[in-house]
Amino acid sequence: MGQKKGRQALSRLRERNRRRNEGAAGLRPAAVVSCDEMWSYAGARRGSKRKDCWIWTAVISEADGRRWVDFEVGGRSEAPFLRLYRRLPEAKLYRSDAYPVYRWFPPGRHAVGKGGAVNWNEGLHSVWRGKLNRLARRTKGYTKSAAMLAYSLALVCWRQWLKSNTPAR
Repeated sequence: MGQKKGRQALSRLRERNRRRNEGAAGLRPAAVVSCDEMWSYAGARRGSKRKDCWIWTAVISEADGRRWVDFEVGGRSEAPFLRLYRRLPEAKLYRSDAYPVYRWFPPGRHAVGKGGAVNWNEGLHSVWRGKLNRLARRTKGYTKSAAMLAYSLALVCWRQWLKSNTPAR
C-alpha cells in the first residue's frame, strides 16, 4: 500500500463524512454516536523510538440503521479527540466509556458504559486488528508513522464503504 492511495482514501473519507454532516441528512441528528479509543504504537516495537498512538473511533448510527465510521489518530490527550468531536454530527444519544475526555458530550444525552452501542466500536477495533497486520497485538509488523496508520485505516474504511454501497450483480 502506498502513501498516495492512503492519502486519497483519507481525503475521500473525510469529504464523504463532511458532505453527510452538511447535507440534507446532516440536518436531522444521528440516532447514536458511540466513541471509544484503541491503543497502538508507531516507530518501533520496543525502545526509545517507540511512540504510543491512540486511535479515536466514532461509529455513527443513523435512524434508518445505516452506520458509518470516523476516526482520528494521535495521543491520548484531549486534542485528537476534539479534532474528531468537531467532525461529528449532532446526535440524540452519545455513548462512551468513562474516560474523562468524553465530558465534552452534552450531559443529558451522554450514556456511559461499555455495553450497547459502544460494542460497535469494539467490533470495529477487532476487524481492524484482523485486517491490518500493523495493529495485531503480537506481530513482527508495526507501523513506522502515525500518518501511515491513519492512511491504512482510511483504506480499510473506504474499501468497506465501497463494498457495502456497490449493488449486487
